[in-house]
Amino acid sequence: MRRSDVNVSDDAAILFLSAGNAGLISPLYALAGELLRRGVRPVWFASSDERAEGIRELSGATPIDFYSLGPYRPEFDPANWSDAVYHQVNRTSRLRGFAAFMEQVMDSEYAEERYRRALAAIDHVRPGLIVVDLNSPWAIDAAQTRGVPYVVNVATPISYAFPERLPLGFPGPLSGLPRTMTGRQRATNVAFKILRLGSLLASRKALDNMRFYRRRHAQGLKNPGSLLSRYCDEAEVVLGNSVFGIEYPFSPAPADVRMVGTLVPETRERPERHRELFEWLDAHPSTIYIGLGSMMRLSEQQSAALMAAISRLAERHHVVWSLAAAQHRLLPRELPANLRIETWVPQTEVVAHPNVRLFITHGGNGAHHGLYFGKPLLVLPHSWETRDLAVRLMDGGAALMVEDVYSLTAEEIVTKVDRLLTEKSFSERADHWRHRLVEAGGVRAAADLVLAHRPMSRADDTSTA
Repeated sequence: MRRSDVNVSDDAAILFLSAGNAGLISPLYALAGELLRRGVRPVWFASSDERAEGIRELSGATPIDFYSLGPYRPEFDPANWSDAVYHQVNRTSRLRGFAAFMEQVMDSEYAEERYRRALAAIDHVRPGLIVVDLNSPWAIDAAQTRGVPYVVNVATPISYAFPERLPLGFPGPLSGLPRTMTGRQRATNVAFKILRLGSLLASRKALDNMRFYRRRHAQGLKNPGSLLSRYCDEAEVVLGNSVFGIEYPFSPAPADVRMVGTLVPETRERPERHRELFEWLDAHPSTIYIGLGSMMRLSEQQSAALMAAISRLAERHHVVWSLAAAQHRLLPRELPANLRIETWVPQTEVVAHPNVRLFITHGGNGAHHGLYFGKPLLVLPHSWETRDLAVRLMDGGAALMVEDVYSLTAEEIVTKVDRLLTEKSFSERADHWRHRLVEAGGVRAAADLVLAHRPMSRADDTSTA
């Protein structure tokens, strides 16, 4: 434990810090909600303005306070990327995709701005403990600068946090490669690990990044190179949102990593505003749920393939598809009779429904929701990152993957859906992972760990649920 001597207020506030990315903030919502359910207070959540409403909705009998980190810059939201940038990041080679992604997201000026805002949040709240997602390094910098102990949540594969410490044969982050490789794949993996470093040095932003590093070093930041592993080394505890077996094991796994599994709320209620949706699910005993996340950008060809597949499944299954309003333009005038379109659904509650038998996912963090409730998965990975998780899910035996989502066909979808729902091994493995994820403890175990590292208040002992 690396508890500092920071001067905290007597009520030892817990402060959540996150940029606001949907896939990364969702498990923090669940964790904050569990703390509130236990009556822990005060709990603060600092994020972008766009997340204010969702954060305030976490309040029940115990309130949560919101601190604004300002608006999220739209150019950093993949939903706002041009088609050309989206294509470069997701549809080109591993190396070109990695280089394009780093070009798009690395901005020293914005990082410094968010660091200053995080410092202001800490100074305002004076927390005893900070909970932060690993993809917000500026927030961890602020915690270290102010000497506040912190807990790191890792919603991506935990191996992403320790890339330079992985065994030589371990698949590199964003490689899309499995743990067991062919000779050609092994050569590709080694080359990718070497060449991606070169791509950073050859980047148009390389000079700016070097200056940024020097400024950070001059300021006395503990981790001027923003190495994720070093942020984890200094954490009180690192929460991995999976289990080894889905994530590929590696040795030595850091001692402060706790694989707590999927972070979803312990208690689930059907939202009244979605009553009609759940009545529809109640009435259809074999339903497939499609949830492709907020970043997957469907083409007309992909949408047409999905529609054709859904039509072919009509005699056996109904389908509910959560599809952002911006993509409704891709829908035909007449939908298949077995299809229900929703602009947004409470995903955890939908996937948990007993009549939902299969989850068609893009392979983001939400895929773990499917396994948590024992549902086989058909993965449509649209990026190298989602392909990383897809190969892990396939190796776990509970999923199949579309080989090339950009050449999607109705035939491939229907064939793989039929296999997932008729071959017993897939449901057995999904149930195996359900047990493993439940045994890992989930949000309850994560909350226990957070409270174990919270400086105790003299007036309020909240160590028991």
